[in-house]
Amino acid sequence: MRRGVASQRRPGSSPSSSSSSSPFLSSSPALSSNSQPVHADGHIGPSSDPQMRTEFTSVPSPSVPPSSSMQHSNDEEDSQFMISSFGDSFTDATYVVRKLNKIINNCWMGQYSSWTTAPKEVKELWWNEFKRKFRWDEAEEKEVRRIFKKKAGDHMRNVMNRAKRSQEKPDFITADNWAKIKRTWDTEKHKQISEINKKNRASSSSKGSATYAGGSINIGEHRKRIVSLLNML
Repeated sequence: MRRGVASQRRPGSSPSSSSSSSPFLSSSPALSSNSQPVHADGHIGPSSDPQMRTEFTSVPSPSVPPSSSMQHSNDEEDSQFMISSFGDSFTDATYVVRKLNKIINNCWMGQYSSWTTAPKEVKELWWNEFKRKFRWDEAEEKEVRRIFKKKAGDHMRNVMNRAKRSQEKPDFITADNWAKIKRTWDTEKHKQISEINKKNRASSSSKGSATYAGGSINIGEHRKRIVSLLNML
């Protein structure tokens, strides 16, 4: 019977009004309005809406330093990007070397196939373009230039090696310059073959001569010759 009586409500009463008049609600510290959010409809306490509940319980994540891709997304910002030497490379090497290679490709305006064969004025153009995009401590000027030269040379060698193997023209080299580079390779190959043949001929003609006899006899023969020379003295 108690259960039946407890489940009955007075006429005109509602669940919200009965719960708001409960002495347990007003006296409980856990349900005090000072520690619970107040909603737009006047309701106090956690919201039944999952989306709103997430908004109250979510905690902001700590700030994370921007990655290199975020730092280098704009060429205007890159113009004075600070770098320093790091062994035979640079700090933030992947990004810096990628930019360096792009500078070489964009200004590859001749038939040169290596750093050595590139004209001095072209090398200065590459270096000045690199300085326009990056900056470094003045005390590191010499070391940064050394690394720049090494990385530029490595890139040019890799480009030419791939082109030689595939016999395909890189996109940034003109057809005219590509034809000249290929002729240079043919000339170099001819020179290498001629040099090998020259060495072979020299080796063949020198066999049996007094100048190179020491390399063609054994140690026993050397001893006999020394003894003969000593007896003659």
